[in-house]
Amino acid sequence: MRADYVIAGAGCAGLSLAVQIALQARRRGVPCPRVVLIEPRARHARDRTWCYWRFVDHPFAAAVRHRWTRWRVADADRSPVRGSERHPYEHVPSDVFYDMALETLAEFPEIELRRGCAVRAIREGAGGCEVVTDAEVVRARLVFDSRPAPAPAPGGDEVDLLQHFVGWEVEAPAPVFDPEVPTLMDFAVDQSRGIHFMYVLPFAPTRALVETTYISPASLPDATYEDDLRGYLRARYGLTAPEVRWRERGAIAMTSRPASLRESPRVIHLGLRGGLAKGSTGYAFQAIQRSSELLARELLEGQVRRRGCRRPGRPRRWRWTGCCWPTCSARPAAGRRCSSTCSSACRRTCCAAS
Repeated sequence: MRADYVIAGAGCAGLSLAVQIALQARRRGVPCPRVVLIEPRARHARDRTWCYWRFVDHPFAAAVRHRWTRWRVADADRSPVRGSERHPYEHVPSDVFYDMALETLAEFPEIELRRGCAVRAIREGAGGCEVVTDAEVVRARLVFDSRPAPAPAPGGDEVDLLQHFVGWEVEAPAPVFDPEVPTLMDFAVDQSRGIHFMYVLPFAPTRALVETTYISPASLPDATYEDDLRGYLRARYGLTAPEVRWRERGAIAMTSRPASLRESPRVIHLGLRGGLAKGSTGYAFQAIQRSSELLARELLEGQVRRRGCRRPGRPRRWRWTGCCWPTCSARPAAGRRCSSTCSSACRRTCCAAS
């Protein structure tokens, strides 16, 4: 079959671009391009959590389920609360985002989602690209690839780390959480396995998402994360047997390597593959929204082939934070000071565009 564009991967980045193409075409009063999204999952379900400081509007504002204007970053010595009425910290559950994106795309017959279908190869030719899937070959002018990037080859002077985490959404038998103030980073935990902090999103006095997060070269055994969560919930909140309503786990590459926006003239990288995760935090949702809006506009104006895809910029004063974790992790002799150094830096930059 033929399409104008193929999007490999219908996660946050792929769906966001498709929604922007559709909505911008409607606003301009022009025909919507034919877009095929190829997604290996058979169904979309809640599988992750996105949070960000709101700096720009995006089409998924109705998917925000919680919003905070104050937050905390703590270590063993201090636990200050900071905040911003202008740039609140917002929470979007992935299932709400998926439902909203798919409902929007259902209004546009030109956009088709192929579920349960994996991309096996992308071949570029003189007249376009061929995307080889489990079931067929789709031909398109451009391909947007949001699939997970392959692991980089080891060696060289670059630093390659993982931000790896496990989270539990827990229900407490009595009010123990402050629903007005999330804890973005609590470094007052064991630092012997790498940079380590706890993350708490309080949804109600009795309900919160609590995550144990490490930044280190490799993931840890499952039992380590579970012990962290049980110990923290017991020590900080007095919870010995909380009800676990939902579980989350993930790993985000944090590297000093420059990201490639293009694999070739006709294959453009999206999302994490395109380097849109912020190097100091792993946050990506809002950068994906900005990038999708810009890219859809360039597509509809016919500028992408000529000028290429631009990554949305960040204020220069925040760019230095991208080297924060690699610098700390590369100096094991400073291990005992690392959590204090990082938490102080994060307190200064907790309002950075995410």
